[in-house]
Amino acid sequence: MSATGKSGFFEGYEPTDCDSFYLRRAREEDLEAVLAIVESGRNSLAADGVDQWQNGKPSNEDFARDIRSQRLWVFEDAAGTIAAVAALVAGEDPNYTLLLAGAWIPAPSQMTLQTYITVHRFVVAPTYRGAAVSKRFFQALFLEAQRQGFNEMRVDTHPNNHRMRRLVEGLGFACAGVVCIDGDRSDKRLVYQLYFEQEISGKYRRLFRGLAADSADALETLLPRFPHYLDNPEVPILRHHLVVSMSDGALVDAWIYGPRVPVLVGPYGIDCASIPLLVLHGNGEDHRSLAAQIAHQAAVRSVVAIDCRAQGVSTRGRAPLTYELLAQDAFEVLNAIGISRAHVLGFSDGGIEALLMARDAPRRIVSLTAVGANCAPSGLDKRFLEHERIRSIALAFGRVVSRKMERACELSRLMLHEPHIAGSSLSRIACPSTLVAGEHDLVLPEETRRIAQAIPQAQMVIIPSCGHMVPLEASDELNCALDQTIARVEHSSDDVVCDGQHAPQAVLLASPRQPYLPDNVVALPLELSQLKQVLALYEALLAHEKAHQDASRENTSFDAEHPRSSGDSCGWIEGCWPLPGDVEERLAAGQYRGLFAAEDIGSDGKPFASAQLLGVQALDHDMGYGFAGEDQDRGGAAPCWEKLPDQAILVAHLLAVNPAAGRKGIGRALVADLISQARIRGAKAIRLNTSPENVAATCLYHSCGFQTLAPVWLPYEGLPLTGWTVPFEMRLD
Repeated sequence: MSATGKSGFFEGYEPTDCDSFYLRRAREEDLEAVLAIVESGRNSLAADGVDQWQNGKPSNEDFARDIRSQRLWVFEDAAGTIAAVAALVAGEDPNYTLLLAGAWIPAPSQMTLQTYITVHRFVVAPTYRGAAVSKRFFQALFLEAQRQGFNEMRVDTHPNNHRMRRLVEGLGFACAGVVCIDGDRSDKRLVYQLYFEQEISGKYRRLFRGLAADSADALETLLPRFPHYLDNPEVPILRHHLVVSMSDGALVDAWIYGPRVPVLVGPYGIDCASIPLLVLHGNGEDHRSLAAQIAHQAAVRSVVAIDCRAQGVSTRGRAPLTYELLAQDAFEVLNAIGISRAHVLGFSDGGIEALLMARDAPRRIVSLTAVGANCAPSGLDKRFLEHERIRSIALAFGRVVSRKMERACELSRLMLHEPHIAGSSLSRIACPSTLVAGEHDLVLPEETRRIAQAIPQAQMVIIPSCGHMVPLEASDELNCALDQTIARVEHSSDDVVCDGQHAPQAVLLASPRQPYLPDNVVALPLELSQLKQVLALYEALLAHEKAHQDASRENTSFDAEHPRSSGDSCGWIEGCWPLPGDVEERLAAGQYRGLFAAEDIGSDGKPFASAQLLGVQALDHDMGYGFAGEDQDRGGAAPCWEKLPDQAILVAHLLAVNPAAGRKGIGRALVADLISQARIRGAKAIRLNTSPENVAATCLYHSCGFQTLAPVWLPYEGLPLTGWTVPFEMRLD
């Protein structure tokens, strides 16, 4: 289309439905009119109770500088009256260098990575508000940004500026996270991203609305090329892609999808407002085979989709390939992202892995939906097994010349010879569970029924006129079954009080609430003379932990060469953690505080000799242990929190609850005492860290209102835990 003929307009500008508005660069003679519009915008924000533009920023000089730099644009009507103003700033924005929460959304794979352009100082004249001028102005800015060669646009706004949020969200922007302005943590902004997409086929749109499509075409055009700029703002987006290294050298790729505008954005773009869903695909496939389920759930929660090892783009590694190993890989991915608990959806082989995960770490799996899963090869149709044996022999001949055939042969043999899951072991699964199968599934009906009967209160869904490929043949029915399984958790009324020993089903769904110290519990400083009592508490905890881990290993196969934990563990080991001598040193330094029952405290304010120590923690100002070193290959070891003087930080170490006092709110009482001590000492922040495998601790800190930061690499030598640790912070300023 030709230019409009107006000065400052660009070739390719296409007027909107109202041709009386035009985009041009601002000139020096526009400054007075621009400042008048800005002042009206400042007053409007104040009237809405929004603390933005109220501190003299942006200043008049900022707009004058924008004009001199030719980056301020105005939207004027046919009479030449300026209706709206905005700055288009190309290049890296220093305020976007570090996200306080969230993660930048990766560009679609087909686009060339380049610098983005940012919209700043967007304001509409009061006489033009409510006339869709804002939307038309942004559309003109989109075209100008594309004319300048940019495929990505960013914009930030105050969390309470709901007018602006509705505007950008309605235009297709996705919320990436939270930033602060000029390093001032109290001046926070929500930052949004938008990628410009040239063409989006109708078939592509249908695939992501969960409608039927040819599987061959679907597998070539699904999620990894997910567009960001779509007409439908409810369509979820790819928020992050990461590669997790396993102990045997395998590299497992994971994709995080989620709502375009998360409710509470967290690390890697995870929406912390709801528990995420883990998706596990079938034999020889990749995560794209579950695209309809991913798109359906990612509209309301974060979805972690894995390409299991030796499949998709993930590598093989050296360890013997077993279903237990694949389940452990999934735990490692959750650990790397810092997710303690998740819903899980597994299809076929992924369903087997999901059963193993829910069995071996019952508290980590919140709900289980297993589709077309079997507990033994004998649970499969004999005709299918015979066909697979013939296929396996053919692949064995080809594997000497093709790595791809070698992988396919190994995966085929895995299916022929495994799994061997004892039905009695499935009684350990404690979460709401649904077994889904097709009426004509290659998994025998009696096998599905046997699994459902072995899991307490499990439900079984048989989809009529459907074969094994349920996700493609009956995506709507599967989505419905998945919704109902998750709803059984999210609509439950379980107790949400977490005490450091017990992690109830609904704890991560509850809104964080400030803990308090109960009247029947007293917090006191501990002395060196109480060393024996403190060590006895830790010994009781270690014994409790060992018994828990021994129980979890029952009926579970482990690779002795590459042992790994399935999580749901504090991971402490006698003689390794707590560090020998560390408790005594901290007691001598006066760092320890303990909880006692109020009835066990004498008139002198000291506990009786027979008083039971309910919980302990050591407090100091040193968060530097272990975080000083960096491992760039692992993403570094420095949490993304503000640098503060040591005295402005209070750190909790070795927090533990006496197992004999479990489920009595002692964990929350310890945190309440921690907060109280931080305020007494004038600290600006409370910081601590724990392994993502420590489900009870992560639930406790979340429920008490701590902010979860992105995991960092901080391995503890000798502990059977992932090398990742999750930092937590609570700001008091």
